[in-house]
Amino acid sequence: DLEVAGEPRELDPAVGTALVRAVQEALANTRKHAAHAAVDVKLDYAAGSVRLTVADRQGRRPPDAAAAGYGLRGMGERVALLDGHVESGPGEDGWRIHLTVPA
Repeated sequence: DLEVAGEPRELDPAVGTALVRAVQEALANTRKHAAHAAVDVKLDYAAGSVRLTVADRQGRRPPDAAAAGYGLRGMGERVALLDGHVESGPGEDGWRIHLTVPA
């Protein structure tokens, strides 16, 4: 499912690219680790920032699933270059990636 909250606005191309790459990586990870899971994507245009959450509904993952692979590290590096931050880990029903980027 896709949910967009807030008032959509034009974003800096670097921010837009970081968001697209983050969704691509999150979906690739879901396909790899939870192939048949439903995925929720939420894009929230907040005051001064954009927040993106991608969460699958596969159920709890084992503790070793929390180790960051190259994709998550790359996502974190791209977002950090924009003064944003990324959090990833188990969510209520599966795995969750949440990032915030100033915009």
